[in-house]
Amino acid sequence: MLADSSRVPLRLAIVLPEVLATHHQSFPMPANDGPLWAGRGLAYSVTGGVALCGRQGRWGAIIAPTYWYAENANFDLPDNPQFVPPYRGGYSPFASRYYYMPRSLDAPRRFGPTALSGFDPGVITVFARNARVDAGFTTEPMWWGPGQYNALLLSTQAAGLPRAYVRTARPLRLGGELDISYFIGGMSYSRFFFENNPIDTTRSIAGLSVVWRPKFEPGLSLGAARLVIAPIAGKAYLKQLFDPIIPVGTPNAVSRADSTQFPGRDQLFSVFANWRLPDDGTEIWFEWARAELPENLRAFFQAPNHTQAVTLGLQRVSAPFHRDWTWRVGAEYSQTTQSSTYRERPTGSWYTSRAVQAGFSQKGQVLGAMIGPGSVTQRLNLDFAGPRASLGIFAYRIKWDDDSFFTIPRPNGNGLCKHDVSLALGARGTARTPAGWFEATLTSQNRLNLYWQALGLCFENEELQIDKRNLSLEFRFHPRIR
Repeated sequence: MLADSSRVPLRLAIVLPEVLATHHQSFPMPANDGPLWAGRGLAYSVTGGVALCGRQGRWGAIIAPTYWYAENANFDLPDNPQFVPPYRGGYSPFASRYYYMPRSLDAPRRFGPTALSGFDPGVITVFARNARVDAGFTTEPMWWGPGQYNALLLSTQAAGLPRAYVRTARPLRLGGELDISYFIGGMSYSRFFFENNPIDTTRSIAGLSVVWRPKFEPGLSLGAARLVIAPIAGKAYLKQLFDPIIPVGTPNAVSRADSTQFPGRDQLFSVFANWRLPDDGTEIWFEWARAELPENLRAFFQAPNHTQAVTLGLQRVSAPFHRDWTWRVGAEYSQTTQSSTYRERPTGSWYTSRAVQAGFSQKGQVLGAMIGPGSVTQRLNLDFAGPRASLGIFAYRIKWDDDSFFTIPRPNGNGLCKHDVSLALGARGTARTPAGWFEATLTSQNRLNLYWQALGLCFENEELQIDKRNLSLEFRFHPRIR
């Protein structure tokens, strides 16, 4: 759309609308929907606008806001004091009670009592570039890491972060190709975390990502990334410019029983790799992350898994019948549960923060993996794809928020069989038309012991267990770029 701009001083183009629509039968199931709150019932978003591009693409702007609507239908929220912490004044009644300070995260279970709609900046970008550097301001959602369904640091689970950025315009030559990306920006609270949102404070976020593709193996990508957040008064972002390279200590290494808070910086760090083997039709990827950097090599070797989160995946593509039609089978595993080292020293919970109110969140949704904190998921996919269409089936399992589950007092037993677990089967398809790409996904999910309503030992209190079936439909339209 913007590439052919060398012969005219200014080129104007229409950003055709992209459409996303979801319907969830029984309870919310947001999954990499950007600014949309995919609550119970119907929800949809439309993103479109205009784009400007200067001569040879050296500068330009994109203005493509998002309008979204969510029916946000009612569903039962747990309030039994046996397994739900008491309401605390100052917080919205819709804020998750498991994520009050000192384990703070802005992740409401429902966005208020009624339907809601609004505009989000969507993709607003102003950029300038030369042969080496690309810099500008943007609100576009971004995805860091090779994970296909769960990226640990940054994903499209939440709305985009308003930020200034600078990155390499083309890879640097350093024993292969090296890409570097840096940004600094801010995060917003949702309307359903605090009872009255503070007007004099905000949260900064700064990130640095480096990806290297070695010359000796062109299909291999190796990378590292770090996010640092901090509470700031006003808009004093300049003080946070160097946060991605500044040590932050261990702000979450405090016992849960200790309710003290010392505002300061907090971090997430990851290393990742993606290895594509085209001759074999195989792709392998992983992302390994920590919320706390080791103090020294000895600490690392003693407990390399301390505060870790992991995504592992692989897929294989083959064309047994016709070269234009391929089978693709894939699997991905992601885990953000508390590491076993909590037995030896205190740890926090992924995406929550003791140092920064609301943690690693943007407008009420986590910045990273769609499963959120304390969770683990396994997923299998099988797709049959051609040049103009595809059809596939998938299955997944999610065990939700074990970190909160294990904070519930259980005088009648250890509750080891009483997790909140989703089991799902689904089908998906895509079709290419002259107008663009259409995607549709149908998922049947059975969620067992929703919000841990039944506690106790295995096979006890089964009459208290609440299981919910959730039939979900998702539709996406990506317009054709002419």
